[in-house]
Amino acid sequence: MEGRLKLKTSATELELNAEAAQDDVDEARDTLETVLIQLRPEAGEVSNGQAPLTPKDEEKARLNIAQKELDLLKAKQQLLQTEVSLMRQTGQLSSWLRTAIH
Repeated sequence: MEGRLKLKTSATELELNAEAAQDDVDEARDTLETVLIQLRPEAGEVSNGQAPLTPKDEEKARLNIAQKELDLLKAKQQLLQTEVSLMRQTGQLSSWLRTAIH
């Protein structure tokens, strides 16, 4: 029972981590969108003393998205592994597999 409780708690934490990772991906995508808008020729000069963005800034934003998406995949993988372990401990794995196959 203690092992099941730990797995349930872990699954809840991992689910929250996956949600946070998804939020990070969304934020990184928003940042890229902002960078792309600022790189448009019609965007004009950046005000308030900031240097204008360059294609390197776009590259950094795209790399950031890729890293955040990788982090999201890792978080989801950990969650799925924990859920499978929990189903195995509770005896639900075999019935789940039968349902998934049919």
